[in-house]
Amino acid sequence: MSRIKKILCPTDWSEPSRVALQTAAKLALQEGADLLVIHVLPSLGLVRGISSAASLGAAMKHEAYEKLTALIAECVPSDVRVYPLIRVGEEADEIHLAALQVDVVVMSTHGRSGWAHWAFGSVAETVLLGSTCPIFVIGPTGTRQAKDETREGVRNPSFGFPFKQVLWPTDWSEPSERALDDAIAISARHGAQLLMLHVLEPPEMEPLVWERRQRAEMQERFRELCARKPEAKEAQQLIGYGVAAEEIIRIAVEKGVDLIVMSTQGRTAWQRLKLGSVAQKVVRQVPCPILLIPLHTATAYSAITELEVA
Repeated sequence: MSRIKKILCPTDWSEPSRVALQTAAKLALQEGADLLVIHVLPSLGLVRGISSAASLGAAMKHEAYEKLTALIAECVPSDVRVYPLIRVGEEADEIHLAALQVDVVVMSTHGRSGWAHWAFGSVAETVLLGSTCPIFVIGPTGTRQAKDETREGVRNPSFGFPFKQVLWPTDWSEPSERALDDAIAISARHGAQLLMLHVLEPPEMEPLVWERRQRAEMQERFRELCARKPEAKEAQQLIGYGVAAEEIIRIAVEKGVDLIVMSTQGRTAWQRLKLGSVAQKVVRQVPCPILLIPLHTATAYSAITELEVA
């Protein structure tokens, strides 16, 4: 099984991106991987009224580089091989290009004002839709809890190693099942309980009769799935009922989930998981990280199972 060799972590100097960097650093340390930390400056073409663009550009790069190296010194252990990257241009384009060279991206979804659209808007969509590697996402609730628990000296779920409860939401699509392979591998390595969840979204008519029939059908689907993937036989099978995002959040909180593993694409109503309202709401409200598996990735992040868990 291949190991993680390169990790990318974007930063915008905000507290959420600092938490992401600390998480990426721990992953890099445990994997023996290179850590690339990138900060993107706006193009000078967007700066108006400047007589000496070249001089300004050099000064901006130097200042950003100094700030980035200081941040790395604060957040990254000295024995991690780390490479600071300063790029100029569109955030999404530059991060996407850097992501093509790594095995996994660790990122926060919220940051400073300029990163408001990281909340599953244009930048994150561009990176994720063009990515061939999984992305380890830490939302704002996870960031706040990480900060609080670090201050209180207890286990930090955003740092998440080892995982104890891993949740895999599914809509029975092929991309969703592909993400299951990563969820199984991570659970096995960490000795974690794997939770498999399908959410039934009720119809407008005769919901009680419909629910009974659908639950029976979903139980049969779980049985068929476990027959195809014997490694999942010990997983806890859950059937939610209601709005997909709300059920995923509720179950994640109730079960004390440490990590959610899900595909960025699905079918029918779950197409919203493709960086739309469901994923956005889940990321904003769950206190744990989410591992998003792009459509064109085949269990690449199963390398996380090679982590040396303390």
